[in-house]
Amino acid sequence: MRIANLSGRLVLVVDDRAVDVERASDGRFAADPQAVYDRWEEFRAWAAGARLPEGSPFDPADLGAPAPAPRQIVAAGLSYRDHASESGFALPDTMPPVFTRVRHQHHRTDHRGGPAARRSHRLGDRTRAPSSAPAPTTSWPTVPGTTWPG
Repeated sequence: MRIANLSGRLVLVVDDRAVDVERASDGRFAADPQAVYDRWEEFRAWAAGARLPEGSPFDPADLGAPAPAPRQIVAAGLSYRDHASESGFALPDTMPPVFTRVRHQHHRTDHRGGPAARRSHRLGDRTRAPSSAPAPTTSWPTVPGTTWPG
């Protein structure tokens, strides 16, 4: 069983069929896919014990991001030559800079030191990172969802 965003509605995908969560939960959980994360533990408990209807077939082209408005994202900057060139920065000699953004920063476009840039830091860059940042050789394993052999 997996959660999904099907045409803007929260669904559970069970055996390649979509079960609309708002309908299956009798309105206990909203149709908004993002809203479920505020009640994640409650939702998981419900989903684990719920008697779900069979569900409906769906077109995978109708699937959207399961978290359409994430509170925080992890991003890699200057990750390819053209991007570095377009940004006016040199291509990194080692790993690209990795930084986080929180929701209120997503609309900002100032990548050269504006308020949003000052609130983020490059992992492994000792000149910008706060003193609590991991050393460059240990930075990648601290980024959620990544693995790095080096």
